[in-house]
Amino acid sequence: MFGLFLLGVAVVPLVLGYVLRKTIAWWLPGAGLIAGAIVIVATLPDPGHGEASAPAALGNGIEAIFAMVLGGYGLALLLASGASRLGKRKPAPVQPQLPVAIAQSTSSDKNAK
Repeated sequence: MFGLFLLGVAVVPLVLGYVLRKTIAWWLPGAGLIAGAIVIVATLPDPGHGEASAPAALGNGIEAIFAMVLGGYGLALLLASGASRLGKRKPAPVQPQLPVAIAQSTSSDKNAK
């Protein structure tokens, strides 16, 4: 069971990031991981007060740590994908330089003065 969970959280986003790196949806795997972290933090229950709530508070702490790791992994995946896309851009085509025009005076211009 843990192997499937690890596959779903760690390996699948990397594979999707690699597959989608050249498409318009390159940001989707990283954003999905960050959204998952936000959902985990938003759904943390209130553990209550007293000694009886200590196991629930410990569980919330473990979930919060997992959400931070998941969010950091998503952010790292977003930054890596974005950097990969910026590094592979084609450079702008070189524009030819136009020759500089030099005005030359003619003999008729000297007589006109």
